[in-house]
Amino acid sequence: MGTRRIAESYRALVENLTDVVFSVDVDGKLSYVSPPIERLLACPSSEIVGKSLSSLSSPRSANPPGDYGKYCGWKPIDREFRMLDRAGGVHLVSISTRLIANQLVGVTGVIVDITRQKATREALHTAVQKYRDIVEEAIVGIFQTDPRGRYVTANPALAHMLGYESPEDLMSSVDDIPRQIYVDVERRSEFKALMERDGSVRNFECQVYRKNGSKVWLSHMLAPFTKMARSFAYEGMNEDITERKLLEEQLLQSQKIEAVGQLAGGIAHDFKQPSGRDLGHGEMLLQEIRSADPVRRRIDQICQAGRRAVSLTEQLLAFSRRQILRPVVMDLNVVVQDVNDMIVRLIGKGIRVINTLDPTLGLIKADTAKSNRFWSTWR
Repeated sequence: MGTRRIAESYRALVENLTDVVFSVDVDGKLSYVSPPIERLLACPSSEIVGKSLSSLSSPRSANPPGDYGKYCGWKPIDREFRMLDRAGGVHLVSISTRLIANQLVGVTGVIVDITRQKATREALHTAVQKYRDIVEEAIVGIFQTDPRGRYVTANPALAHMLGYESPEDLMSSVDDIPRQIYVDVERRSEFKALMERDGSVRNFECQVYRKNGSKVWLSHMLAPFTKMARSFAYEGMNEDITERKLLEEQLLQSQKIEAVGQLAGGIAHDFKQPSGRDLGHGEMLLQEIRSADPVRRRIDQICQAGRRAVSLTEQLLAFSRRQILRPVVMDLNVVVQDVNDMIVRLIGKGIRVINTLDPTLGLIKADTAKSNRFWSTWR
């Protein structure tokens, strides 16, 4: 009675399992299949008993279990294959068999339906591959760092930004990010303070070193993903904003030049009227003084200085764009000669001015005041 009860207990245990338990006799035929086979293949187990194990596999199965007995011998198997149910559905299963009592009297085994498990595994693999593709093909730098200040992951875009041949080259070459990457180490301290205060950092701009020692500007967007005491590991993205910073500097410089131009225009406007008045008085005096009078030479020099002052104010007004253009036909050689004396006085006695003129140079049509602004092109 004890043996029978034990057998009944084992039978109840087997028949209530969610996996299929089976036995194959010495002729290679299924001598027993547990009830879960009916849910798996949508047919009664009585229709399966007496068939070969290979008859359960789908025609599309690339790895069928094969038959036992005289065809395949009595080797235990562990493999995956496809089974076809009565409704035409295909199930991916895992089969594992063992010899009965290590004797050539048959085998017993378990069939586990792994269709959902396989689908989940494939979906996870697809999701991981998509994530990897996004990271690998991104135009911004994506990375993770550890608390010791080393890159643990990096994408090709970040390696390219920092001048390294590959992410592996970057991760193996940089073992101290604050010292090797940041131009201003204090900016790294400021970044950590912001991270501890706000929990994340966005649009944090700093200058960093590339592998060859050159410098670029990066914009950081980071968040912590591990916290160990007061040491953080970070993950985030970097964007190369070097070109934008250069444009900002150019804009700032142009704004400064515009401010200088406005100031120069204001000064020139206030200076032009008295200069013109003084020049007019001087020219009137020249008309009243005889050519032999020694005073005439001094008044003529005053008039020449007045003409240069008026010309200078016109240049300043043109520079500040407050003067209307009056284009005329001119010879650039004459323009250079006219400003020669002014140049000599401005640069001092320690520098010798040499004018290189071209007698064959053609005439141009331009505003005389604006053309005088280019006297700095002399050599």
